[in-house]
Amino acid sequence: MTVPSVRLSRQGLRVTAITDKVSGALTTTLPHVDASSAIGGLHGLGIVASGITATAHGDLSWPSGEHKLRGTTTFATLSIGSTTFPAHFGPQANMVIPMADGSGTVTLNEQTITQDANRILIVVNALHLRITTGPQAGTDIVVGHAEAGITLS
Repeated sequence: MTVPSVRLSRQGLRVTAITDKVSGALTTTLPHVDASSAIGGLHGLGIVASGITATAHGDLSWPSGEHKLRGTTTFATLSIGSTTFPAHFGPQANMVIPMADGSGTVTLNEQTITQDANRILIVVNALHLRITTGPQAGTDIVVGHAEAGITLS
């Protein structure tokens, strides 16, 4: 699925060139699932980023039932406030940075893994903005979301 752009006027945020993809295969060699979200650009709230990609991958070894989940996020360019990150930046998982104006936080490469009796899931958010003070307190914005899950039988 591709969306040209989204503008959140109240928050002063514009996201461009959004493309989400999901694929998977059920084979006896290595069943797997892949998901990705690619964002062309993000501008607003003191953040400027381009070439954002969040990916989630899961596979299941046959017949052992061993499963592996992996998630990554990369940015071609990224600036938050006055901090400019290196080109093609790949942040560690769950990196939290205060917003430049003190109104909240930005979590980069947010990853969560959940498992219940027969399902395991990884969720990757490239950027998760949480506004905690001011008139927009309580606002949660996720940019670049991918998830991959495996149901065990």
